[in-house]
Amino acid sequence: MLTWIPSLGVSLPLSIIYIVWGLISYVAKVPKNINYWAGYRTRLALKNPDTWRFANDYFGKGILYTGIISLVGSLVVLFMAMTSDSIAVQTGGFWVCFICIIIIFIPIILTESALRKKFDKNGERK
Repeated sequence: MLTWIPSLGVSLPLSIIYIVWGLISYVAKVPKNINYWAGYRTRLALKNPDTWRFANDYFGKGILYTGIISLVGSLVVLFMAMTSDSIAVQTGGFWVCFICIIIIFIPIILTESALRKKFDKNGERK
């Protein structure tokens, strides 16, 4: 009867981590300076302070929205599953967890695309 709890135990913390990560990166504007241990670090994002700020702000906003969407989606699906049979709950729970893990790639892809549109390969604004 309570087979939905493990799925919630995975998807809920991931969603909260995404939201906190977004708040730190987008709202608090951390990290402020280029470094090699925190922040959105790709080759283009590390080119100069302009690309660094843009990438971290853009990614922070994306991961914040991703966290909110995954949190709401997880709660809706898992609470709907509470009344279903155990096989449906396990299948639904698997897909909710899988989507919460895979969804992290959406803001990464969007950030890289935005960086390439806004900056050339040397980090200069187009």
